Amino acid sequence: MAAKLRPVGRKRINDEGMPARFPKGTLRRVDALLRDKEKRADFIRSAVAVEIERREQIRLEVDREIKRREAAEKRKISPPRDG
Repeated sequence: MAAKLRPVGRKRINDEGMPARFPKGTLRRVDALLRDKEKRADFIRSAVAVEIERREQIRLEVDREIKRREAAEKRKISPPRDG
């Protein structure tokens, strides 16, 4: 009977791949900013993560503001309570 095959090597941490094209000169600019022994891919992953976090934060703030304004509008047009 054949033995079960087990994966060899370390666990994959970056499962999603996406080729990207950059305007001319962008990668040269990235390379100029890399720290000692830093990889270009690490720099780009980090930059994308920071931008995602920034945009998610903006979206949360916008959603909160919309809810705040909707609540204020409801208070303005609420019919008077009988009582």
